[in-house]
Amino acid sequence: MKNRISQLFLAFCLSIILVGCSDDDDNTVVTPNPLDTTSTPITNNNYWSMKVGTYWIYDNYAVNTESAKFGSPTSQDSIIIATSGTIDSKSAYTATVYKNGNLSEGYSFAPEKNALYVTADFVTPVIQNIPFVKDYITIPEFGWLKIADTQTASWELFPSPIKVENMAIPYEITGVTNPVLNMGIQAIISRKSTGTMVNPVTGATVNTLTFEIKYEITGTVSGTVMSVMPIEAEISGAMYSYITFAEGIGLVANYRPTQTLSIIASIDNAALKVLLGGQESISIFEEEVEGEGSFLIRYNN
Repeated sequence: MKNRISQLFLAFCLSIILVGCSDDDDNTVVTPNPLDTTSTPITNNNYWSMKVGTYWIYDNYAVNTESAKFGSPTSQDSIIIATSGTIDSKSAYTATVYKNGNLSEGYSFAPEKNALYVTADFVTPVIQNIPFVKDYITIPEFGWLKIADTQTASWELFPSPIKVENMAIPYEITGVTNPVLNMGIQAIISRKSTGTMVNPVTGATVNTLTFEIKYEITGTVSGTVMSVMPIEAEISGAMYSYITFAEGIGLVANYRPTQTLSIIASIDNAALKVLLGGQESISIFEEEVEGEGSFLIRYNN
């Protein structure tokens, strides 16, 4: 009990420090290497070291289509490693999270030599904010999810796709009546690039490792075309986000660039193509999604 009280007191003290930090020291500028080494295992494995008392402070910005932040910070977040222990057979650390100074829902990390695992609370907010499907999605209970790996080029994040079943589309699709969607969302993570950045505390140049997370939407749309012919067509769409780790620091950037989310139904049936005037695809949904991201300004490890 004494140890638990001391850990909570540490988190409280750190929160006082973090809330009072200014936004002036934003040094998270990652320079990609000209040679992409995503297919080669990374030999340096100190990208996610942490201990009780480690904290990271981030400024939040709007992010353009080129993955560059712009404007002034919109808010500030902080992550504090408050406790350690064993969770689901893994040595883990539980983080206290503050969103613009307000206590928010936390999550846990399980760092290993070549990989970093997180609880679902770290990634599911992205799923819950995907336009079009966010009001229909139910996220199941997940165990540990591998968010980063220095030895594997690409992998699926979720044990199985998150399903959206029998979703009646709440608007008319050109040429299709009573459209219904059945789809799944899977996150595919791949090592995108290595690079360097200036350590915001020491001023030294450190190595970085960036991962791309592709939120892939697949499934089918069914309905009736021109009130005459049944249709069942495959659909596809994707959104992208990125996370960057720095050697000896941890997570330094977590962002989604501005992008257009397009969900398309492919038409393979020749008769359907005729009814649709020669169309080979139908647009189910299209919307520009504004980019946003968190970028490190200060840390203690």
